[in-house]
Amino acid sequence: MWLLERKLRAILEVEGLKPVDSIGSQFDPYQHEAVAHIPSDQPEGTVIAEHQKAYRLHEKLIRPALVTVSSGSEGKEKN
Repeated sequence: MWLLERKLRAILEVEGLKPVDSIGSQFDPYQHEAVAHIPSDQPEGTVIAEHQKAYRLHEKLIRPALVTVSSGSEGKEKN
C-alpha cells in the first residue's frame, strides 16, 4: 500500500498537484478554513496549527487547509 501511495503522489506531482504550507502564515479565508481560535504568542490571525493540508493544482486551490488560528496573547483576552 505504501508503494502505491508513493507512486500516486509522484504521478499527481508531475501533473501539477502541490501541497500548500500554511503554518506561520496569515489566515486567508480563500486558502484556509478555521476550525479553532486559541490564544498564543503569535500575532492575531496567524495560522498556528494545520489539521488538514491544502492542495493546489497548477494555480487553482482544490482543497483549503483546516487550521487553528491565533487569537493573540492571553493578556488581551482578559479585560
